[in-house]
Amino acid sequence: GCATGEEAYSTAIFIAEALESLSGFQVFATDIHPGLLERASAGRYKSAPEEMPEELLERYFHQGSDGSWCVNESLRKTIVFAPHDVVADAPFSGRDLVTCRNLLIYLKPEAQQKVMSRFRFALRDGGFLFLGPSESLGALEDSFAVVARRWKIFRTRAHAKPADAP
Repeated sequence: GCATGEEAYSTAIFIAEALESLSGFQVFATDIHPGLLERASAGRYKSAPEEMPEELLERYFHQGSDGSWCVNESLRKTIVFAPHDVVADAPFSGRDLVTCRNLLIYLKPEAQQKVMSRFRFALRDGGFLFLGPSESLGALEDSFAVVARRWKIFRTRAHAKPADAP
């Protein structure tokens, strides 16, 4: 559920800063709503990202002629925006990181568990899962080790794929 893309761009910036490069990684940002995907892909916002340091604003954004804040093309190229229904569509596989923040809370418990199984299937052994503050691993707690409980960051345990994974 990438919505309008702010978290996808923030994730790409975080990775680029850690790697000190905008090359060598790809972010897949998905949603089921075509209008939101179009807006996210455009990377154009009415105001500057909140709490972003000035040096990062200068590095990854520029102001449009209308005063909007636009994601620089080099950052934009690190992200693939695509339609994907996390409940119904097959998961991507071999991912290093899955972030799902504040999407699961809108799903019924059965759908939440199905999505969590798909996330575990999508992650490589040792991959990371980053959840929202109101979300949990549910029945898949044994499939993950806690990296940072407060921030809801988990790491997959080797060979702990759920039995009901697609």
